[in-house]
Amino acid sequence: MWEKFPTVGTEYRLSFTCTDLPALSARLQRLRGASVTTDGIEVRRAATGAMPDATITLDSDGLYFCDFGGSGREVLGDAIAALLGHVDSVRIALLEP
Repeated sequence: MWEKFPTVGTEYRLSFTCTDLPALSARLQRLRGASVTTDGIEVRRAATGAMPDATITLDSDGLYFCDFGGSGREVLGDAIAALLGHVDSVRIALLEP
């Protein structure tokens, strides 16, 4: 998925049903420090090197989130808050390496 960044972060799968994915995608793209890439959304807040603080990939069943450290946990909280109003419930799973 994010081939340019080897899996070195903490990975999460947020599962939900959303009836308006374009609106949710637009909301996630407005997170502070977010930029759209060919793979999804990169978020840079405290990151100064090649790795972002977090990456987000949205799909029809939810989203994949990788926290690379720095402000990644804060970004996860902001991403969950962004889901409010777009989804009824969210299941969060920590993915094991």
